[in-house]
Amino acid sequence: MFNGIRNMGDAIECVRNARDCQMFQSAVASLREYMKGLGMGAQELLGLERIAYYPQNEYSDKKTKENMEAAKYSQEKL
Repeated sequence: MFNGIRNMGDAIECVRNARDCQMFQSAVASLREYMKGLGMGAQELLGLERIAYYPQNEYSDKKTKENMEAAKYSQEKL
């Protein structure tokens, strides 16, 4: 089916198990395709996009913080 998503339980598991922003975005895209396949309308798909926006920012903030800490550590070693 859509990257192994056969039901909403699979979709939720994929989203929950995402380890980074790229995996999260992929899981959300698969969920969107699954929902389209079920015949869900534009309003529901837009709702999914709105909800998925905030965790993506959280992943981005986390990655930015990790990069800043790595750069700080590298600078201290010099």
